[in-house]
Amino acid sequence: MLPLSREYLRGFACCGAAAMVAALDVISVLCQAPAREPQVEVASVKLNRSSEMRYIIEPPRGGRFKALNVPLRVMIGYAFEVPDYLLKGAPNWIGSQRFDIEAKTVEGASLDEIKAMLRRVLTERFDLRLHHETQQAPIYSLVMSGRDGKLGSQLRRSELNCDAEPSVSSPEPPRPGRCGFLGPAPDVAISSGRGRMAFRGLTIARLAQFLSGMVARNVTDRTGLVGYYDGEFDFTAEFGPPPPPPGVGDPYDRPVLPSIFSVLPEQLGLKLESGRGPVDMVVLDSISQLQER
Repeated sequence: MLPLSREYLRGFACCGAAAMVAALDVISVLCQAPAREPQVEVASVKLNRSSEMRYIIEPPRGGRFKALNVPLRVMIGYAFEVPDYLLKGAPNWIGSQRFDIEAKTVEGASLDEIKAMLRRVLTERFDLRLHHETQQAPIYSLVMSGRDGKLGSQLRRSELNCDAEPSVSSPEPPRPGRCGFLGPAPDVAISSGRGRMAFRGLTIARLAQFLSGMVARNVTDRTGLVGYYDGEFDFTAEFGPPPPPPGVGDPYDRPVLPSIFSVLPEQLGLKLESGRGPVDMVVLDSISQLQER
């Protein structure tokens, strides 16, 4: 298996969690309208025809947004705050075609306003239309794996002072060692071909939200664990970057990785129980291929 590059994981983290980070901050609130209508001062959307695997979404600054080589499906998830597994009715090409997107709105715009600007740009350039629809669907409950309620060897109460919930409106994801961090473990060299996920000062409810993106189902925290936790767990087959561009083979040998269903009980003392429940789906009604300007 080829090593996971830090740049690739950075791109996936921006949109995979949501999407890794995006999934953590927005999975509970879909398609919220901003307080004010965003003004789009500049917008550029171009098809990226490179064979590059990685993609990057830069943290917005000064009302500016920039994304390079991003699959359109990922971009829709980021802008509309839709976890990938809840987006239904999408054609296959939105997962394979990649785009460079730059846009600017007013100086000092909040993250919500930046995303509202992106929604407007995507709607106009791709004739995008979608709606919400509640459906009964498979879900998971995150519970303790043992009857004694004992934490796994790699899950522990955080010693960080995380009384204030990490802000979900900041364009910058939490840094390693800070409350709310979830990402590649900084103490393991990704180039080694190993790799672990780490989280610091994270609620178990927020961890459940992240797991939703990995298992492509809504995950509800029913562990009864309160407060903030630190932990680590191995990369799993369910974690990984989006499909490669057309004509590029997938370099990641996912079958050799362990499953999240074995890693959670063994390392964190948690497990996923299957069930059914109401799920707010986002149905894509129409979308058109980009007409480049």
